[in-house]
Amino acid sequence: VRWPGRTEAGRVCDDPAGLTDLFPTMIDGLGLRYPSNFGRPAGQSLLSKPGGGLAQPRDAYFVEFGAGNRRWIAMRSRTHKYVLWAAGGREELFDLAADPEERNNLAPGNRRLAERFRERVLEWERTRGLGDRGRLHRKQGLLQRRVHRHAHRPAALRDVRHGVHRRRDLV
Repeated sequence: VRWPGRTEAGRVCDDPAGLTDLFPTMIDGLGLRYPSNFGRPAGQSLLSKPGGGLAQPRDAYFVEFGAGNRRWIAMRSRTHKYVLWAAGGREELFDLAADPEERNNLAPGNRRLAERFRERVLEWERTRGLGDRGRLHRKQGLLQRRVHRHAHRPAALRDVRHGVHRRRDLV
């Protein structure tokens, strides 16, 4: 973010950031108070550190989209991207340095790493999820059973069985 008078020229922040950080940044930059009756905003102000940047560094950024069976939550770390789909508990895990186009889903072959990401996504969901639009954590036991039961199937078969379209088909 470049904001004369609020950010240092040439300063770079390596923390993961996204669109949900823009609203809190605007509220902060305009000197407004966020209404307390709306709950906590999803993102963080990119002006919360003197000279610009996040007040507290973060190692990951979370995104959620959709409702019901079409809902998904993604976690983007500095090195990986993980996506958990509500329909059937389908998982995607990508090494962004080795696979920037996200073509090789590592989740089926790297269960331990996928499990670490899944735990963080479900914890994020418990504390910051979309509320009444269908939380994933309510089905955590069922979700985990489905993830393990279908992990051996090729992604295309799991997608057809659960009526979920591949992300690139939606764009």
